[in-house]
Amino acid sequence: SIVDEIDFELELIQRDEINVAYILSLLNQASEDAAKGNKSESDKKRDAALNLLGNEPQLRSKRELIEKFIRDYMPTVGKEDSVEQAFATYWENEKEMAIGGLCEEEGLERDAIDQIIKNYRFTGREPLPEDVVAAMTEKPRILERRRKVRRVAEKAVAFVHQFEEGIGGV
Repeated sequence: SIVDEIDFELELIQRDEINVAYILSLLNQASEDAAKGNKSESDKKRDAALNLLGNEPQLRSKRELIEKFIRDYMPTVGKEDSVEQAFATYWENEKEMAIGGLCEEEGLERDAIDQIIKNYRFTGREPLPEDVVAAMTEKPRILERRRKVRRVAEKAVAFVHQFEEGIGGV
């Protein structure tokens, strides 16, 4: 009914903060609507969630991963399954693959990069060059050190922005 649509739109307008938990709430509602056989309402909520991903600056770094979840994993979430739980499992797997890829690509020790990320989350300050160099399995030559340290620090910060900020209650 038109009243439900207006209520839904008002809910979006009154939002304080759009984060991943809010997107998952919309997806959960869409999943419930689909289970009830209300495909059009389900599609509207799913489309609204996708639109929010592009409109919120803090979610832009997560957009590709969330779209992949919606496209590839949402159809497999059953009626009795929790969208939040399915997303948490998916997100953790993606996070592990990303950190593993970073370690492999840049030649980093896993424990050291975990500590760098933990320190960045706690302090909000970029990693110190000596910490980044200490995390490397093979120390770079002097001429390439600054560039490689900068690249690794930027990737560590980007990892935190992509996987840990704006997640909400997930």
